[in-house]
Amino acid sequence: MAEPFFVDKRLNQVAVSNRADRLALVLITSLALAACGHASSSTSVTRQPLASHATDGGRPSRTSHECVPADLTLTTLPISPETGEHGLVLVFRDDAGPCVLKGTPSVRLRDRTGAMVPLVVRNTDSYVRAIPSRAVPLTAGRRAFVLVAKYRCDMGDAQVAAVADVHLDRTPGTLTADVRSVDLARCVGSRHGPGQTIAVSPFVANPQELAPKQPG
Repeated sequence: MAEPFFVDKRLNQVAVSNRADRLALVLITSLALAACGHASSSTSVTRQPLASHATDGGRPSRTSHECVPADLTLTTLPISPETGEHGLVLVFRDDAGPCVLKGTPSVRLRDRTGAMVPLVVRNTDSYVRAIPSRAVPLTAGRRAFVLVAKYRCDMGDAQVAAVADVHLDRTPGTLTADVRSVDLARCVGSRHGPGQTIAVSPFVANPQELAPKQPG
């Protein structure tokens, strides 16, 4: 069984036993700072026009009560690449009132020219564990989380992502985030290499669910 991380009070440092604990620690620390108004990385977010007809003061009509982009603010929390991982946590904050996020969002990356970065998107890899997809209910001020991660480019970057377009499941509209704080790139070399894929988790209500399961 993996040993937990511990705090050495004499050195005022945190010693972490493995990658799962490092990820959990990064998430907990970053989210605590974000809750205090000191987010480690914040994106500028733009919302594309919604295709559905609007009612109720300009808000889109819907009967399923699923969240739509107009309900949300999107920020990002980068993850340290010290283990070969390049990734970030997408944080979706509800600004509107009760709604539900379901499934896994669609994430498409674009470079600084607007061209698509053609990475193969998966739901799991060595950094993103298999997480059951389920509904995450939100109320105003509450957050949901998604982990986006990929392996580094050992032979160099061929095309670097600057923007992520995030589409919610079965809802129109797009949330757009600046991702230049993390090296999410198509790699030089074989298109079948480990750095040519990116994994996206489902929505979770608790960021600690994004840490990989411990062996044993």
